[in-house]
Amino acid sequence: RCHHVLVRGVSATGEPGSRGLPRLAFKANQCSHLYIEDCAFGGSTAYAFAYVAVQYGHILRSRFGPCGAAGICLKGGSAYHLVAENDVSSCRIMGIAIGEDTGFAYLISPWLQYEAYDIAVIGNTIRDSGGALCVSGGYGILMAHNTAYRAGSSRDTIVIAMAAHVWVGQPDSARQVCEKFHRADGWCSPSAQDSFIPCRNVTIINNLIYNPDGYESQFAHIGLSGPVAASPDSNIPNSAIMENIRIEGNLIWNGGPDKPVLDDVEHCYGLAARPTTSAPALRAINRLNTVRPILTDPDHGDFRPTGSGATLDAITLSIPLFDVEDTQRPPVPVDERVRSAAASLISAYRCIGARNPS
Repeated sequence: RCHHVLVRGVSATGEPGSRGLPRLAFKANQCSHLYIEDCAFGGSTAYAFAYVAVQYGHILRSRFGPCGAAGICLKGGSAYHLVAENDVSSCRIMGIAIGEDTGFAYLISPWLQYEAYDIAVIGNTIRDSGGALCVSGGYGILMAHNTAYRAGSSRDTIVIAMAAHVWVGQPDSARQVCEKFHRADGWCSPSAQDSFIPCRNVTIINNLIYNPDGYESQFAHIGLSGPVAASPDSNIPNSAIMENIRIEGNLIWNGGPDKPVLDDVEHCYGLAARPTTSAPALRAINRLNTVRPILTDPDHGDFRPTGSGATLDAITLSIPLFDVEDTQRPPVPVDERVRSAAASLISAYRCIGARNPS
């Protein structure tokens, strides 16, 4: 395991060779205090950049892609990261994914329940990707002021879904780790193939997603999972329910007037999990195909809104503070540095007239 590492000005891009492209351009497992600045990673068949069980750090001003999965993926109990002012492009499945599926044995105590904790994704640009933003099994996740262009070709533009923890039965050493984590109230079933991990305290606010004419997401504007029955021996509450999910103040131009607002994310796991949020409620607190963004030169990477018209005026919501009242077993620490930075940093899509939280 590595601790207290700065990676600055590093480029790693896979190119076709005798053994083909690399699966990942950058990967870190079970480390802490990793700081990524002004780097470039891509040219991989899966992720351009991935963390499993990495706590504390930031990912700033870097470029990610092309890749065959997600440009940035933080999962497996990764926590306390600021992901800001990055450029993510040409990712087949998703631009930025917080949480996913993880073998239970690869987690680190005490982060044994959710897939990701206290992560702020602020002011990034995402383009030409299968989806823009995704949270799966996340706790205390903020995604704000990100700009996406031509996003959603293989999914929805924004996805809030269940993650999965998988019991690792072999070798014996991995099974023993799973048993230890399960006794510590970690979320995973020793008998079920997958244990679905819900999201809690997720805020997706003030993001701009613009799909020009002729380009639209495959399913809907937003993919949102409903409750899923949990295995009795998983330590997960009887019904894995999405709680305190805030999707508001987002400006999305995507497809025609009949584009569905919600997709039930059954495309991900084959689950017919119907979201409890209503489409009219989401329309009331977001701008869905009502304001067409006018950007300076998005085809060449300039996503600044032009003038002072409807695009700039559409979003005026303040970024809320993270909710820290919840208690978990085992208890996990809180990183106030990420929280305070998330509350003040505004970049790709400027929030006009909003009051920063005090």
